[in-house]
Amino acid sequence: MRSARMAVAVVVAAGLLGPVQIAHAQEASAAIITMTSDPGDAVGLGQGYELSRAAGDQITFSFRNDGILYMTVQTAGGQQWGLDFSAPAGQQLRPGVYANAVGRGPTAPGVPGMNVSGLGRGCNTLTGSFTIENLVPGPVAYYAPNLNYLQSLDLSFEQHCDGLEPALRGHIHIAEPPAPPITIGIAASRPSPMTAGEEFIITAPTAPAGVTGSLNIIYDGFLRVGGGYSAPNVGTAYVVANAGVHHYVAELVRDDLPARWTSPELIVVTASRTPTLAMTVQPGSGLSAPDSSNRATVTVAVAGVPAEPGELHIYDGNVDLGSGPAVTLAAQETPHQLVAVFVPADPSHPQVTSAIVPYVVRPCACIPVRAQNDTPPYAGSLTLSVAAGTRTTLTQLDPATPAGHPAQATDPTGHRHAWVFSGHLTGVSVTETRPDHPGWILTGQADGFVNGAATLPAANLGWRPAFEADRGDAEGAIVLGAGVASQLADASSPGLGAAAALAGGGGLGTVRLGADLELRMPDTAPTGHYTSVLTLTLISP
Repeated sequence: MRSARMAVAVVVAAGLLGPVQIAHAQEASAAIITMTSDPGDAVGLGQGYELSRAAGDQITFSFRNDGILYMTVQTAGGQQWGLDFSAPAGQQLRPGVYANAVGRGPTAPGVPGMNVSGLGRGCNTLTGSFTIENLVPGPVAYYAPNLNYLQSLDLSFEQHCDGLEPALRGHIHIAEPPAPPITIGIAASRPSPMTAGEEFIITAPTAPAGVTGSLNIIYDGFLRVGGGYSAPNVGTAYVVANAGVHHYVAELVRDDLPARWTSPELIVVTASRTPTLAMTVQPGSGLSAPDSSNRATVTVAVAGVPAEPGELHIYDGNVDLGSGPAVTLAAQETPHQLVAVFVPADPSHPQVTSAIVPYVVRPCACIPVRAQNDTPPYAGSLTLSVAAGTRTTLTQLDPATPAGHPAQATDPTGHRHAWVFSGHLTGVSVTETRPDHPGWILTGQADGFVNGAATLPAANLGWRPAFEADRGDAEGAIVLGAGVASQLADASSPGLGAAAALAGGGGLGTVRLGADLELRMPDTAPTGHYTSVLTLTLISP
């Protein structure tokens, strides 16, 4: 059976941070190499060539920070090319003209190097030149020492084999996306608070993949408790919990760079196995949130605090709630894990804690009621009241019966279209104490019925107003509003998607009102709990 409850739900979601992966071998997102060869050239054999990623050719490269660029090409047809370019010894590759280049290998001071080979052919000796029109390197920190991220390159070259005049000429265009930032996460394998002596694991994932360096996990700002990479791009530390509040940060450093990168701070709260502090929470058995904000304030008392300078804090998990005595807790399905921690001003003195105190705050079970009166006040008052805790549960009629699965009158096939739910709204009263009692009208309008991502229109809800068995002592004539059908019962009805009268009238005293509710939902609607809020509005002329 399905049920539709008129209530309010609050959902809290937690997010997880993990590493972002990119390939270590740089494959250019845009790479084109064009070459033309003179007749008699030993490498190109007088032909033209165009190599590109768009054509299915695999183009990879490594850009060393000692001034050397290596490129390899595996064509879609299985052919191979290699292209190397180097600055003079001790220099970096930068935009400019590099004349009088010679083949790969050690060169004389001030002499650049280059070598273009392919299809199993190359030069025994060579001379040539190349020009770099554009070169944008990325951060040096991403890969192993001496490897850079290369973001973009435009390079033209001319090569002559064995001192001969025929040349191989070409142009290289590379365009990579900007380098992603280095990020470090940090997480503990157990939630706070823990109990002293428990073992747990701290992991620190780094991104992007291929980042190298020394990864340290710092304990309370000074002590290295672990690090290194136990899995690709994840640093790990094995820790035994000590009583108190402790702070962990993962830090990545490189010997060849002045920069360092750090993770967010991870706070771990640990209760002592032999508590020094005694903490009590009032009310002692938990409580319900007082209203639809689904938060409640409790009173915390802590005894046994050392008579020395320091700070006392109340933690919920690893969240610092302050020093008390009043702290605010949110309604949630699992108990809050409260612990008191005293941190002495003298860091050589140990921190002391209470035991872990579970505490429950239950969600508010209430229907928010909004009453609006825009007229100047009269002597006396007109009051709308809804009994505390009022909620209406609609119960499904037997779907195997025509009443629980009725045919839609407008469907000539006789197909049955709707499930039917019914219930009774109660706990509503109107009190009139204004001497001239000019009259009033009470209307109701519903919100849509929500079930996760599914929403049913409020027009699916109808009602039939009624007096309660004890209708009260109101004088004068009180008239009930007309019944409103569900739109699935009467296609011309707006249902309670539009404001409809529950009752109206005049005369001193109190009248107690209710209504028989009927919800019809399509028989194709997803199963689950559907919730809505019914808003009552009291209007007086």
